[in-house]
Amino acid sequence: MEMFGDLSAFEVLLVGAALVGAWVKYQVDYSKINAKFITFETKVEARISSIEEDGQEAKSDLKHILKDIQEIKLLLAKNKLE
Repeated sequence: MEMFGDLSAFEVLLVGAALVGAWVKYQVDYSKINAKFITFETKVEARISSIEEDGQEAKSDLKHILKDIQEIKLLLAKNKLE
């Protein structure tokens, strides 16, 4: 073990185990963050979809109101002619 100088085999093993432990912890933390991001992303996509549906519904309602207003205008014009 000339390469490690004054370190014993036990100390080298401990350093290796610490590195592996740190790597495993990083992987677990990363997967948790990634899972939260995916959940957040899914919620955002669902909310956008909901807003788009509401927008389509509002457009439909406005078209219906416009049609009704035009009908009222026609009825008022007919009343003025009579």
